Parts: sequence; structure tokens; C-alpha cells
Amino acid sequence: MSNKSIRFAVNTSIRNKNETKDWWGLTNKYQDKTGTLDEVRSHIKSGHALCAGLLGGKPRASCNVIGSQWVMMDIDNPTPLLDEKGEKVLNEKGEEIPDYTLGLSLEGALAHPFIQQYCALIYTSPSHQPHWHKMRFVFLLPEFESDPDLIEAQIQLVAEEFAQSHDPNVKDCGRVWYGNTNAEFPLFNPDAVLPADWRQRAITLAEEHKAAEAKKKADQEEKKRIREQQIKDGLVAAQDTDALVQDALSYIPQRSPGTGNHKECTTVAMALFSHYGEVEAARICEGWSPSLKKGGWNVSRIMAGFARTNGASRVTIGSLFHLAKYYGFRFPVRIGTDRYQQSELSIPKEQWLKTCGAERPEGYQYVSCLCTGLIQCLGALPYIAEILATSATFQISACLTDEAGLVRAINFFVAQCRAS
Repeated sequence: MSNKSIRFAVNTSIRNKNETKDWWGLTNKYQDKTGTLDEVRSHIKSGHALCAGLLGGKPRASCNVIGSQWVMMDIDNPTPLLDEKGEKVLNEKGEEIPDYTLGLSLEGALAHPFIQQYCALIYTSPSHQPHWHKMRFVFLLPEFESDPDLIEAQIQLVAEEFAQSHDPNVKDCGRVWYGNTNAEFPLFNPDAVLPADWRQRAITLAEEHKAAEAKKKADQEEKKRIREQQIKDGLVAAQDTDALVQDALSYIPQRSPGTGNHKECTTVAMALFSHYGEVEAARICEGWSPSLKKGGWNVSRIMAGFARTNGASRVTIGSLFHLAKYYGFRFPVRIGTDRYQQSELSIPKEQWLKTCGAERPEGYQYVSCLCTGLIQCLGALPYIAEILATSATFQISACLTDEAGLVRAINFFVAQCRAS
């Protein structure tokens, strides 16, 4: 059993954490291999980058994974140990140390029942230190898995065994795993394999995810239907958010391989997902930047990935507007009832102080405070002011519904200043 062959992808052009900064090579120079776990260990010790998923000669991306035979976990122990006063605890060398009650030390890993029974390999990662343990676990699947949904479900099942200590970003079956020329291998057990019913458990989990996503999509569609009916019946006023989103998207370049804009396009997709939900976000995103056959830009898969991993939870529609402003977009100001124009309202500093009787806070405190006031007075995005503070002038460019809204915003801001 120790000579059992396993399949994996290896990138021998990369050493440790990409010492040569060859980012193109880190994505493109993978070769699918068949070998033993001992050969995997040799690649790790040589500093080569690994991918648990086979890529078929294509660039490393989850959408290009054609199958996998193992699952890896990344234990970084990110939480520092704190004393009763909430201050970081230092060792005798003055170094911060992790809180292993919220993580896992090497000793704790070797004593972990699940690891003792099912883990095939443990190695220390490039950033491992004697005072701060960081390691990787390799778990062999009962059989080669070609279904990407089941691969990710099996990753999640393993991750649940280490809920407090593993890197929560380890959900991508196309993730790169750096080698380590200084690696230690405290455990090597090539006979260890995950239990025979592991795949069936993954099927159950995947079905639960699909059912939950189907319900979420149905709820989103129902909310949209109700909203549209309320607008049609005159029960609520239609908002301008959708029009502003479309206007903002027209400024942002579409995804184009080789331009380096994958990250910002992913941010746009996250913002749309966060605001509209998976179904509507996919429709809008496809209209803005259609899926590509090559280049890793598949809108439906990207949105499905956000839904599975909650990957867009920290991005709001404001990120889309912020990016669009970089490319020239500006929020309009409503004039009358049915037309818009670009406008700015400048309030000289001396007039502000004379009218409001309050000193302005400096820098970020001013921006944060006034934005908070505008949000509370004028509603959520897109009615958020763009603040440009200079030494002599406060410039406010926003989508204001009426002058009274600005007055309420100023009053709220002044109250915040006085309270602080």
C-alpha cells in the first residue's frame, strides 16, 4: 500500500514561495504526474509548487481542474495569544506567540485523533517558525474524484475537523501549495486514507448545498417579483440604483486576458453578488463582461463559487462605484424631478465654521463622520457623498434628493463633532 500511486500536478520552476517572482510561471507551468507519496515529499523538499488537482496542461485555476486524489489543509494559527488585559503575550525572545487553544501546534496535530487515523503526510510550511507553528496536512481520498463539486465538498468535510485552526480560504481545488526546502515531516503515513464512505458523505453535503442555493435563488426571485409589483402598483418608489450600476459598469473595462485586470473584475463580480444575489448578479455581470472560453473568466462558475464559500461577504456595491470613479465615473445630482447633471457643492471652510460653529476633524475622521451622516440622512448607496477635503474647502459631490437632505446631513455631522 505504501507504493500506491497517486496523481497530482507539480510546478518544478517554482522554489519555495516563488523566490524568483515568476507569477506567470506560478500559474502556467504545471505538469500532471503519477507517483507515490514519497515522490510528493521529495517535490516538497525541493521547494516545488504543488496542486492537488490535475490541470491537463492548462493554467492553474479551479475551473481547469479535471480531478483530484487528495485534500490538503493549511494550518497557519493566525490568532496571537493575549493576556487578561487583551495585550499580546511575548516569549523570552520578545516574539509574539499564537494561541494554540484556537489553533493547532505540531504536538497537538500529532495527538489529534482524526490526523492519527487518516492523515498521510504533515510538513511545515515556508513561514513556519519554532515559536509559531505553520503546517500542511495531506489526506488521500478513497478514490480519484473528477466531480469539482464533490472535490470541494470533500475539502469542506476535512476542514470541519479543524474548524478553529485551518485557513478558511482553503476551499479552492485549484489552490497552489508551496514547497519548502527547509520542511520538516513530523508525520509520514502513506497507508492512511480517508474512510470509504467519505465520497457518499460529500455527495450528501453537496446535495444540501444545492438545495440551500436553490432556495436562496427562489427567495431572491420572489423578492424581486414582489418589489417589481410594488413599484408597478405605486406602493413604493423606484430607486435609481440599477441605472447607476449600469452607468458605472460602462466605465470599467471588461475582463481581458493579458491586461492584468482579473482582480478588479473579480471585485466587480463580488460587488454585484453582494448587492443583487447570485442569479441577478450573474445576469448583470454577463451583460457587462461576458464569460470567456479561455482566461478563467466564467461568470456562472464565479458566482456559484461566491455562493458556496460566502466569498463576497466583505465586498459591497460601493466597491464597484469606487472602481468606476477611478475610470471617470461620477455620481449625478438630481435637478428637479426627472433630469440629472454632474455638479459639485463647495462650502468654504470659513462659512462652514461660521454657520455650524464646529471645528472640522482632520483627515479620515472627517471623511468617515460626514459619510456616516450622509448615509443616515440620504439612505444607502448610491446616495453616498464623495468627499474631497482640502485645507481651504469642503467639496461634497453627492446624489442629493433635496436641499433639506444636505441640511440634515450637516446637522448630523455637527452633532457628531460636538459629541466627540
